[in-house]
This record gives sequence, structure tokens and C-alpha cells, in this order.
Amino acid sequence: MSKLSDEDYRSIPLNATLALAALVVIIAGMKVGADLLVPLLLAIFIAVVCTSPVQWLHRCGLSMRVSAFLTLMVLLAFISLIGLLVVNSFSTF
Repeated sequence: MSKLSDEDYRSIPLNATLALAALVVIIAGMKVGADLLVPLLLAIFIAVVCTSPVQWLHRCGLSMRVSAFLTLMVLLAFISLIGLLVVNSFSTF
């Protein structure tokens, strides 16, 4: 087992400081770019969630376009139903 030299001991706080500074820069960048980052991440999430139904419909014999269209229609219907529930709950509030 090797022993740490004096230079290694001095580099540990330096590495920790650099890691903390990098974390602060990343968080600040995410805060500034939140207007762009949130819709982008939401779109990626929806694309990942919709991939499985599209592939399943394609394996069942539908073309890729029809599979994507049907999945999109089901997703829009689901979002519309959630929106309808929210509007109804606000109207009774």
C-alpha cells in the first residue's frame, strides 16, 4: 500500500474545492437555463415513455407512422382528460 506524499495531501483540498466550484457553476447554469431545460427534459421524458407503445404496435403489424400516430393520440387524450379534471376541480373550488 502506498503512502500519500505531501503533494497528494495538498491536492485533496484543491480537488474538493474544484469539485465544489464545478457543482456551483453547473447548478447556476441550470438555474439560468431553466426556461429552456425544463421543456427539453419534459420532451425527452415523453419520448422515452412513448417509445415502448410505438414499438409494440409496430411489432403487432402496424406501420411505424400509424403506431406513432396512435400513440400520440392516446397521449393527447390522456393529457386532455387530466386537464379536464384540473379545470373541473378549479371550477368547484
